[in-house]
Amino acid sequence: SKASAAGGSGSLNPVTLLRVVKVLTKSFKELLQERITKDKGFADALLREGVDAMLTGDVETGKSILRDYIKATVGFEQLADAIDTPAKSLIRMFGPS
Repeated sequence: SKASAAGGSGSLNPVTLLRVVKVLTKSFKELLQERITKDKGFADALLREGVDAMLTGDVETGKSILRDYIKATVGFEQLADAIDTPAKSLIRMFGPS
């Protein structure tokens, strides 16, 4: 059945979920940024996940999560002003290696 193929009990497995996201008119990044701005609990959990990923050695995943978090919250320009670091340096710091 479709439910069992999708992970049982009506839930979507990650592969199916990614396929669904791809067919949406908005990009995944746009959906993520929208969710971060509307759901503080989600934003807090995402921030923790990004920091945890970096602390456990998954630096690329951590940087990616933190980059999305920064874009959806304060933005690189405001963060740069707050910590007296050029925005371009922050963008490079959180960019892919």
